[in-house]
This record gives sequence, C-alpha cells and structure tokens, in this order.
Amino acid sequence: MHTRKIFTLLTIMGAAATIAFAPASLATNEDTDDKGQTDLANRNCTVDGKKLEQSSASGNVNAQVKLGGWYRVGFCVARDKTQAAALYQKAAKQGNMDAQYALGSMYVLGEGVEKDLELAAALFEQAAKQGHTDAQYGLGSMYFEGWGVEKDKRKAAELYAQAAEDGLRDAQYKLGKMYLEGDGVQKNISEGIELVKLAAISDFTDAQLLLASKYAKGENVEKNIQIAVDLYTRAIELGSIEGILGLGAILEDTDAEVQTNLDAAFLYDLAAERGSAKAQAKLANLYEKGITVEQDLQKAYSLYRQASDDGNKKAQFELGKLYVRGKGVPQSFANAHMWLNVAAAQGNEKAAELRDEIAAEMTKDQIAQAQAAASDCASTEYKGCTRLTGT
Repeated sequence: MHTRKIFTLLTIMGAAATIAFAPASLATNEDTDDKGQTDLANRNCTVDGKKLEQSSASGNVNAQVKLGGWYRVGFCVARDKTQAAALYQKAAKQGNMDAQYALGSMYVLGEGVEKDLELAAALFEQAAKQGHTDAQYGLGSMYFEGWGVEKDKRKAAELYAQAAEDGLRDAQYKLGKMYLEGDGVQKNISEGIELVKLAAISDFTDAQLLLASKYAKGENVEKNIQIAVDLYTRAIELGSIEGILGLGAILEDTDAEVQTNLDAAFLYDLAAERGSAKAQAKLANLYEKGITVEQDLQKAYSLYRQASDDGNKKAQFELGKLYVRGKGVPQSFANAHMWLNVAAAQGNEKAAELRDEIAAEMTKDQIAQAQAAASDCASTEYKGCTRLTGT
C-alpha cells in the first residue's frame, strides 16, 4: 500500500530533546557512550590522550578545549564534567571563543558547575563578539527571554541576525518568527517568510511545520496544499509527531487533491503507537465517524480512553459524549459527567456546558458520585479514572 518512505518513517520516528533557548549544539549528548566505544576500538586513545594531556598541561589552548570536550562527553576518558569546565575555564581566560561558548553552555545547564545565567551570558557575549555563531544565538535567546540579562528583544533580534547571516537555521527561524509577528522588530511578512524558508530548507523541523501550516491556510503566503503536504512529509521523515498531526489533518479531507502515498489513519496510528495523545484522539475520531476507515466504536472508545488517561482534554470531552449518547459504551450520565467534569477542569468550555446540561437529568447522589470520581481521576493525573456503575 505504501512505498519505501513508510519504512523510513517507521525507523526514524522519535523526538530529540533540545534546549529550548539554544541551538542543538548547546545541549550535550548524554548518549555518546556507544559512539565513544566504537571510536575507542578504532584509535589508540591511550597514546592520543597522553599527547593531548601533555599539550593541554603545557598551556596549549586548542588542546585544552579538545580535552575539555573529551571529558564532557566521556570520549577516551572517563566522563568528568567538572574537569571539562576547568579546562574550558583555562582556555576561556586566554580568549578562546569555543571555550567561552562551551563554558557558558555549562553554566546555562548547571553542568559541572553551579548554574549561573548571568555568568553564562557574559561568556556568550565574549564569544559572540568574536563571531561565534552559536554564542550569538545563545545570547540572543537570553535577551529574548530575559535570562541572566534584562529582556531586550531588539538586542535579541540583532544577535539572531548575526547568527542567521552565518547560516544558523535556529536563528533564521527565530528571527523569521519575530518579523512575522512584529515581536521586538517592525513587522515584515516577506522578510519573515524568507527567513523561515531558509531554515526549512536546512531541515529545521519547527520551520517546516510553521511554513506548512501557513501554506495549508494561505496565511502570509498563497495557499498551496501540495507544498504544505511536502513540508509536513519531510518533517515526519525527520521524526516530527507534529508533522504527522498536520499532514493527517490535511488528509482527513478526502477531497483534497494532493500527491502522497500516505493516509490520515496510517499516520495517526503511527504517532499513537509512539504515545501521542493528540494522535490517539484524532485516530479515535476517525474510527468513531468512519472517516477513511471502517467505523469501529469500540476502537474509538479504546483510543479516546488512552488519550484521556494521558490528560488530553479533547479526548476526555469526546469520551464524555460517547457516554451521553451510548455510542460504543452503555449510556451513563454518571460516567459522562465524570469525564466532562475532568475536561472542563482543564478549560474545555464545551465540556462544561454539556456537563451542566446532563446534570439536570441526574440525581444529587449521581452527581456527587461523578464529582468524587472526577476528583480522584484528576488527583492521579488521569491514571486512576474508574468506570462508574449505574447510570
């Protein structure tokens, strides 16, 4: 049914956590041991390490930075982030911008040193003035958020612009968004779109998702569903769950004329298996209504329940509606009231309205039972939500 692209999706799906205010290079990789072990087998770490240590001890700045990196990730030496920070400190004092940036990132994370955002900003600034692209972005993000420095979005935009000019896709995306929203800079749609496009071309997933949504809606660009599909598809190939949700929403429209070998149900199922509550809720909706799949109310109930247990308020609302109507489950206002109450507590206004409507059909005891069950459900973070007996 699907081409080799499906196998690609199945093998590469999975999100990588990154620091929210810094490019991926600022976050250390805690899973480098396997790579380190492979490299250990391919080179003589004892000999190379001794030479590097001797060079570092003699004051060679580049050697200090390299050895600091070894200690930071545990390559050829036992991982020791305190030692890594000490080596970076020596090189940073000599004006090495890579060391200044690396040490600053450790102060951001509290890694091998006590967390200190002000000191991190100072180190980033030293490196940024020397043209260190990641430091420019990192410092820009600190000014954008007001972390370790006074919030100054114009200053953030200036720093993002420097990094963007050097091709840093994170900076291109963030500056592009600022122009699109007029956030800290004068609004400039064309400039914003061009910057986001640059980041998307470089496979920056957030940029692809933003651009795809705009092409799908015809917002700030001429509407083009096929471009949106292509962007979402590439984001999915890079492991984006949000890409699945975006493309799935397009493909739910069976009249959409797009070139793709995927379908909404397949995509939602793929994401649902990876624990996405949003995807579970969307797939449940397809099974409930029989859209692109054969209607299966039991399957819909099961998926809504999975998503509800993960705190998805949309799924909790839909689950309540199933109990109100007796679709896939025996009709039960008590169970409906419980789930609608839980969803309402999370801000779902429609759930609150329906809950109040069915309350008129319930006894005081039934309402009290449902309210107690909803309270217990929420207190266990939705993992202890039990099915009530009776109506």
